[in-house]
Amino acid sequence: MLRYTIKRLLQSVVVVFLVTLTAFTLVRLAPGSPALLMLADYATPEAIAAMEARMGLDKPVYEQFWIYLSGMFRGDMGTSIVYRQPVLNIICGRLPLTIQLS
Repeated sequence: MLRYTIKRLLQSVVVVFLVTLTAFTLVRLAPGSPALLMLADYATPEAIAAMEARMGLDKPVYEQFWIYLSGMFRGDMGTSIVYRQPVLNIICGRLPLTIQLS
């Protein structure tokens, strides 16, 4: 039984990693720049470059993925572009109704 549990836990780690990698990849493949979305259409190229540097979008993709993963483990999911609030606060605020509905 212990062997089965360990095997399932290791499989779960692999699945979570693959789901995280897929989500990261899909967001990176989306058209447009998150910095441009945050600054609106009238932003200057200098302001967009500064926002991309602040968001870490100027770093290599593997480094961005590492920052993404380490942030997820710390519970730091970033800031919502739409609501301009921490994503974790938004999720926690909606969690009770989601549990109630399910």
